[in-house]
Amino acid sequence: MDDRRGDDQPTEFSEAEPTGARASEPALDPPSELAADAGALDLPFEIARRTGVLFVHGIGTQPPAETFLDWSAPVVELLTDWRAARDGAPAAAPASSDRIDDPVWRAEFSLAAASPPYLEIVVPSHGGIPETTWVVTEAWWASDLRAPSLGRVIDYLRRRMRIVVSGIAQGYRSRAPHLRGLAADRNLLDSEQPPLRWRLIEELDHVQSRAFGAKPVGWLVGGLGAVVLAGYDLLRRVPIPVIQEFAARRMLDSFLVEWFGDLPVLLDEPVQSANVRARVARSIELMLEDECDAIVIVAHSGGALVTFEMLLDPAYAHLRVDKLITLGQGLGLAWRLAADPDVQEITPGHRLVGNLARARPGLRWVDFWASYDPAPAGPLPARGGLTASAVEDRAADGGARAGAAVDPAAAAGAPGDPTAPAVDPAAAAHVDPAMAAVVQTADAGAPWLLRANVGTSGATMAGLATEAELDPTAPTIVVESRPITNEMNVLTDHGTYWANPEGFLVPLVRHVDAALGDASASRFFRNDADRIRRVLWRRERVAALASWGWLCAFGVSITAAILIVLQVGGDQRLTRAGDGIAAVWGALPGHELITVPIEAAASVVGALLSTIGLEALALRLASLGPPLLGLGLLLVLFFMLAKVGLGRWHDWDRRERRAMHPETPALPDRSPAAGQAFLLVAGLVGLILATFGAGGASAIVIVLGAAAGLLIWVSRPFRAQAARAEPA
Repeated sequence: MDDRRGDDQPTEFSEAEPTGARASEPALDPPSELAADAGALDLPFEIARRTGVLFVHGIGTQPPAETFLDWSAPVVELLTDWRAARDGAPAAAPASSDRIDDPVWRAEFSLAAASPPYLEIVVPSHGGIPETTWVVTEAWWASDLRAPSLGRVIDYLRRRMRIVVSGIAQGYRSRAPHLRGLAADRNLLDSEQPPLRWRLIEELDHVQSRAFGAKPVGWLVGGLGAVVLAGYDLLRRVPIPVIQEFAARRMLDSFLVEWFGDLPVLLDEPVQSANVRARVARSIELMLEDECDAIVIVAHSGGALVTFEMLLDPAYAHLRVDKLITLGQGLGLAWRLAADPDVQEITPGHRLVGNLARARPGLRWVDFWASYDPAPAGPLPARGGLTASAVEDRAADGGARAGAAVDPAAAAGAPGDPTAPAVDPAAAAHVDPAMAAVVQTADAGAPWLLRANVGTSGATMAGLATEAELDPTAPTIVVESRPITNEMNVLTDHGTYWANPEGFLVPLVRHVDAALGDASASRFFRNDADRIRRVLWRRERVAALASWGWLCAFGVSITAAILIVLQVGGDQRLTRAGDGIAAVWGALPGHELITVPIEAAASVVGALLSTIGLEALALRLASLGPPLLGLGLLLVLFFMLAKVGLGRWHDWDRRERRAMHPETPALPDRSPAAGQAFLLVAGLVGLILATFGAGGASAIVIVLGAAAGLLIWVSRPFRAQAARAEPA
């Protein structure tokens, strides 16, 4: 008999209820008798009867319950689709009329932060594992910090842009070879001769990562950051409330706060950071009071900094935490900044350089990072690791100092073994300098994963220390470092983890399910070949998005460059286009609201230039108005076309993501996406041709693209029939 209680029961997370009342009479019974008896049944030791999941958001101005809702929704959707596909499969027993796939048993939250949010999820029995429950909440700390001053943030940005951008390229170099090895190991890819589409994707990723990691790009990013900050500084000083509010809500939140704003506070202000740690600790206490048998923390971006410091805080050493899952974490960036000779702001004794392995020896850590996410900027680096230049110097000198015993496994990033026989020091010269102090290759069971060791010194982990420096008793935490593909975009990768079921959500639910051990014990998504297929399919889909972005960027750049050259040479098409825009604009009612202030500002600038003897320059600048308007029209047209393609891709992405939720994925037909891609590319080429007056050729290209897309669509049933007949 089901003993679930009704909705009239008080919430365990209610702040008003005394702690003693919670302890004496738990507010929430287990979801079913089976879950209540799960501890007495044959429950694997890796899986808890009642798992508490704590969401810790990153830097930003998130309102209460926003993170809770935005993160829990994809998990619930994944579990719903998974259960529906399982129970609706032909091999399953006939579904009863009262079957419910929704895993949510209870949820309570307040958008006004009146009480902590609460969600209880019923995890169904499967694969011999009894039904269990997950209790989900969030540690909302967005209102617990005072924003830093503008000057302080500018100083942080000025010295750190180069490291962030270069870290992105380093992250790519650590990911691509492992993905190829993963696919080849499961016979999904020929490692010697991969398919053409795979080689094209790898080349695209390689070129893109090199472009983002180039020094001129770093200079450009730093310069644009300074310009944006200067613009914000001006706007916030304008004595008009509407403009000040715009500056605070738009520019400050989207650039300073979301990316860098609270970082100096978390790093350098002990009182404020302690206040945030208390918020996280209190959330853990509530879950423990709710009789959770395991605690899993899921922390994003700056939330990983907060969580790391809380786990090191002796004031909360009594709070049980079994697994830490980080995504887009800022720890790696903080440690790289500390190691950079131009920064070195995190000195010995800072909480961020504490020994987590000694404070939490049983902790399991899983780190997800997208290679174009600037927050982690690559895989989690080893704590106290040698800089790349130091490793290069050691390798150039023969790989080790005199008398050092170099362990080959340690040279890849593992803790050194003082009992290992000495090997040829020259072998260390072959160690990738970027990898030696960062990660070690995972075990043979998962050769594509990376593992970062954050418990021992970097010299020991790189295999470059003397025997006297090796400490075989030093505690270590080996981090499961999972490189994933979000959108291959430096601007969006940081915020799109939860829209990535293939690389993030699937392993996330597996790790939450097996909260007390390795994900291999989970009841979910047990077929590793299917999990790899999901990753490869997503990589192909995201490569199409990146390709479209580059096509649009090259198209508008080349077209604009040619038009500018023609304009300088006497061709007036940009001027004519600008005059046409001005004429249309002048015919619109109310255009004076914008036109008059612009003309007044231009008159003031012209008068000032004429006063100092630069009248010719003033006339020249005035003549640039129409060509700039024409160039602006070109940019708007290309931008609109790019947005159309982006919208079509997101529709395709949503369809394919949902198909990845069942235990056994099935790749949906990609004919609609392929047909739309032909039409979009034809539209791009047609726009370029039309810009130069080739209207007839433009029309022909668009018609051919539409015909190709239609042909792909029409031939879809025949291809499906051939695929079904192939096994016979």
